[in-house]
Amino acid sequence: MTKMRFVNTIFPPLVVLMIFSCGDEAEGPGGGALIDSGNGISDADAKPMDGETPPTDGEASIADSANTVVDAEASIEDDASDEEECEPGGVYGGLTEDQFDNPKIRTMSDLALLEGYEILKTDLFIPFDPREETEIDSLSYLRCLTNVSGLCRIGPAKALENLDGLENLTEVGWEMSIGSNDSLTNVDGLIGLKAVGRGAARGVEHPGYGALSIRNNNSLLDLKGLANLSYLYGFLVIENNKSLPTCEAIALKEQLEKAGWTGEATICGNLADECDSDPCPSE
Repeated sequence: MTKMRFVNTIFPPLVVLMIFSCGDEAEGPGGGALIDSGNGISDADAKPMDGETPPTDGEASIADSANTVVDAEASIEDDASDEEECEPGGVYGGLTEDQFDNPKIRTMSDLALLEGYEILKTDLFIPFDPREETEIDSLSYLRCLTNVSGLCRIGPAKALENLDGLENLTEVGWEMSIGSNDSLTNVDGLIGLKAVGRGAARGVEHPGYGALSIRNNNSLLDLKGLANLSYLYGFLVIENNKSLPTCEAIALKEQLEKAGWTGEATICGNLADECDSDPCPSE
């Protein structure tokens, strides 16, 4: 009994002393106070509620770097999956009994058969028969195409809004015709086109003739996609494009003239602007 009384009388002052000591403010590394949270553990020593130790700055940095590497690898994989390979030196068609074996393109499935080819030793008619309606609304299957030996005629294709997919096309041997595409707003997809009509100039046998023809595209707004065209053999025809400023047509004509073209131009029936616009003569 005496021993128990000794403990009761000695320990209370010590307990009080400990409480006051723990309740005192202590300065942290930056001079700020580390306040006792009431359970004898400072905020600096506090751990997450789930008991897991938070990562150090070094560990967090390594984890962030690892995540960055993973993200970069994922990005590379995505780019690789998006990149479509072209068939090296892929050539389609040729002359058969003095006539071009032209691809019969009426649908997107037909167009897909030309995917990967770089050179067409034929004409390219989209659609094959201009009297038929076509569902074609994209030229993405032609992204590898660099050269069309014969004529390249695009239209009528009412759903075609642009010529994206032809960016690698650099030369058309005979005529380049873009006509009666009601939804076509630009020709930016032809930014790689440099020459039209070299086949005609060399006298290569073909029932066509050299020319660049842009007609009856009611939504066409500009011709900036032809900025790199520097060679034309034959005629230049830009007519009845109701939304195309006449100055755009004249600018293309002057661009070709500066490059040495001396052919005949027909520019009429386009949108009147400061360059004015003459009506096209009735046929």
